[in-house]
Amino acid sequence: MHIKNRNLFRVARVILLKLPLLYKFFAKFRTSQKRLLIIKTDAIGDYILFRNFIEIVMKSERFKDYRVDLLGNELWREIALQYDGDYINEFLFIKAD
Repeated sequence: MHIKNRNLFRVARVILLKLPLLYKFFAKFRTSQKRLLIIKTDAIGDYILFRNFIEIVMKSERFKDYRVDLLGNELWREIALQYDGDYINEFLFIKAD
């Protein structure tokens, strides 16, 4: 094996094997946040049925202090922003094909 390839292999090994340990070490000093991400990328009909449960989740004992984010489909963006903006802290929309 050439020296150049050997050094590249060593660098890749350090990155892949040691870097996750470093991230895990720093995570101990980070304060935990109470966050909930709801992922709902279905079509508009499924969202209409699902949106009735958003208020229930937000008012439940388990999730009442949580920050709730919604990852959803671009098709029902206007409905979600207008009717569920009181319950969701942040909306993220994707174009699902």
